[in-house]
Amino acid sequence: MRNWFRVLKPGGHLIVTVPDEDLYEQGQFPSTYNADHKWTFTIFKSESWSEKLRNLTDLIAALGPAADVQKLHLLNATYRYGLPRFDQTLTPIGECGIEFIVRKRPQDEVAFGGRRPLPGNVPDAAFQMLTGIRRPARN
Repeated sequence: MRNWFRVLKPGGHLIVTVPDEDLYEQGQFPSTYNADHKWTFTIFKSESWSEKLRNLTDLIAALGPAADVQKLHLLNATYRYGLPRFDQTLTPIGECGIEFIVRKRPQDEVAFGGRRPLPGNVPDAAFQMLTGIRRPARN
């Protein structure tokens, strides 16, 4: 992941989906559903049943100050927790993963410590169009 982020252009986005260790692997590793899996993933756990666990919060933090997390989401909206162990990704709606999106900050944002607001003010007409109210009087 570090190499993907290294070659990403500033302002670009790294979009990744990985299987969640509890929802996909379901307590067994090596994977019984995908022999190519080398690691298990979780958003964060202090302890795991897997010796090959990778916490995504740790992996993303290791990318350094240029990493701007846009999304980190457990894809479990259609997961059926009440079913016995089987590969739910074989169903038409089953998801058992984690999706994350990391934007690579340009160097000026890294130096500033975040996104710098654009200079100037929003004109009164644009303020009203965007908010639906007249701008309060300024003192």
